[in-house]
Amino acid sequence: MLPHLFLPFFWFIFIFGGLAVNVTYAMLTGAHPSVDPRFEKQGYILRILLLLFSLIAICISMMLEMITKGLVWTEFFSYGGSGSMLILGLSLFAMGSSITYRRYLDKREEED
Repeated sequence: MLPHLFLPFFWFIFIFGGLAVNVTYAMLTGAHPSVDPRFEKQGYILRILLLLFSLIAICISMMLEMITKGLVWTEFFSYGGSGSMLILGLSLFAMGSSITYRRYLDKREEED
């Protein structure tokens, strides 16, 4: 059995990982409003915000763990630890980069 210490962290992975996979898939297939050509301005703003916040979340989670306390795995994966912030940052990065990639695919299809 898994230790009780890691259980809330796995729930956090399931929730934000599932959300990131759903939204990323919708963006890559073109079914999300932020990749629709009619909402190009909102998609650009959302892409910048997602990528910016993801980099901030990843940097803060790494700095909090490595600079202040040293890397202690039990605290990193505990409830409310920096591992949760790292997962949030990675899911935001996946969503933001999927918007960028979908815009690239749309421009490439227009050229052909």
